[in-house]
Amino acid sequence: LHLCDRRQRQMCIRDSSKSVLIADKDAFETFLLTEHENLITGLYEDVYLTPDIYQLFVKNLDIKALKRFNEFAKKIEYNASDIAVRSILEQNQMMLKDEGFAVIAAMMNKMDVFIDDPRKAAVFEARSVHVVRPSELIMAATTTERE
Repeated sequence: LHLCDRRQRQMCIRDSSKSVLIADKDAFETFLLTEHENLITGLYEDVYLTPDIYQLFVKNLDIKALKRFNEFAKKIEYNASDIAVRSILEQNQMMLKDEGFAVIAAMMNKMDVFIDDPRKAAVFEARSVHVVRPSELIMAATTTERE
């Protein structure tokens, strides 16, 4: 469980990795549709997406949105072993294959992970991966605006 209180949340996120891996399609889509991706890009130098999430957005965005999307998001270039991903999925049956990949990629590349589901977040945290939930980004942005 992440132990930062509200006043420490921004500092805690900023003290984490300089890279974040987006592993939650629905939460990320909400940030894009509301044009709040700056909450992510304001805290991280590099924003990566899992291969499945990247392909989904590339296929479904119009030209204008795709150009804006490609200005800040990249597909992660990492090959996780199928055996390692399968092991994660066998231990955590509520996870999708892409999320299992994200666990391995985040561990090996020392990246934070953007995911909202608390059960799935716990899987990352159990493997010492720092999880950033959408509500934490919103709280950090709100704290920054007030200061």
